[in-house]
Amino acid sequence: MMREQPLGYWEVLRKRLWIVALLFVVTMSVIGYSALTAKPIYRASVRLQVLLVEPEEVTLFAQIRNVTLADQIIATQEDFISVATSDLVALRTIARLDLDISASELLDRVTVTRDGEFITVSVEGDTPQQAEAIATALVENALEYYREIRARPAVASGQFIQQQLEQAKQELAAAQNALLKFKLQNNVGSLDREIQAYQDKIRALRDKRDDALIAARQAEALKAEYETLAQSMKEAADAAAQRVAAAREAEDEDALRRALDDEAYYRQKARDYQALAAAQAVAAASHRVAAAEYEQLAARRDADLAALLGLTAEYEELQMAVDQARSNYEFLQGKAREAALKQRQALSLGYLQVVEPARPPQRPAPSRFKRIALVGAVLSLLAGGVLAFLLEFIETLRRPAKHRAPLAG
Repeated sequence: MMREQPLGYWEVLRKRLWIVALLFVVTMSVIGYSALTAKPIYRASVRLQVLLVEPEEVTLFAQIRNVTLADQIIATQEDFISVATSDLVALRTIARLDLDISASELLDRVTVTRDGEFITVSVEGDTPQQAEAIATALVENALEYYREIRARPAVASGQFIQQQLEQAKQELAAAQNALLKFKLQNNVGSLDREIQAYQDKIRALRDKRDDALIAARQAEALKAEYETLAQSMKEAADAAAQRVAAAREAEDEDALRRALDDEAYYRQKARDYQALAAAQAVAAASHRVAAAEYEQLAARRDADLAALLGLTAEYEELQMAVDQARSNYEFLQGKAREAALKQRQALSLGYLQVVEPARPPQRPAPSRFKRIALVGAVLSLLAGGVLAFLLEFIETLRRPAKHRAPLAG
């Protein structure tokens, strides 16, 4: 029985061959008539190239990207194709050209292909001018919408950064006001410079004190030397006085005159040296007074310096807060400029560039009659065979049970 079953199938097909032939002839006739009466179709194409530009995201922190150039190209192509074949772009194109078709009908005319880093958008139209106009308008609308989408991350980042920038500006102003209040309360400009100035003043005062002490010691040494000289001159004058007394007793006029001259000379020299010693004593005393005053001034500056050093921790904390706030503000300023630049880049330059604009086609697009005819022929034959078996099955069911026979015969 199983070996006779194919023969039964062939018998059914031979019996219902007219149905298969009828479907085939009708199908091919319809396809042929449609091909003969169909209007010519014109196809215009726009060729675009993917541009490798910086990502539109504005990152606040360092990121590690493992995306290759090929991945970027593929992602850009897929995103643009999705946009170009969207209902929104189709509706914008229809409204722009005032077309009397629906969005789905327009998209049925659109074909998008990829070739490396290039994208080709082909559009079919009833006339060469219509095909060119639709292709140009569709691509322009798609690019505009695609750039809007790609610019959104930069716009959102820019808005967020602007909010953070305003907050950082307020924080910087608050930190600066706190530092200014501290400076006014403690009468300091730059604490580091103030401390350095006090250290320089103390060093200068101590140098002057040392110089005064050295000068005092030198004056005291000179005083002692002049006193020694004055004492020696006094002793020489006393010796001359003794010679005067001896000369008077001897009534030696010449010796007396010489002795008197010597005595007068030595006593004058003694007075001169005593005067010089007294002057050096005064000088030594004045130098020591000056040294003491310099030391007092240095001590007061030491106290002032200690007070300033006591402010160092608070000052450094306030200054650090200002520096940190300024650093954050300047960082956010740079990111805000970056976001604005990337937004303009996305909206103007975009990520795709038209390298071959649409032109009116010179001849109609190649007909798809052969392909449609082949598909129609295969489908009509399959449908005819199915219908033949279906009719045979229905006819078998309508027969009385005693007249029924297996399908395979």
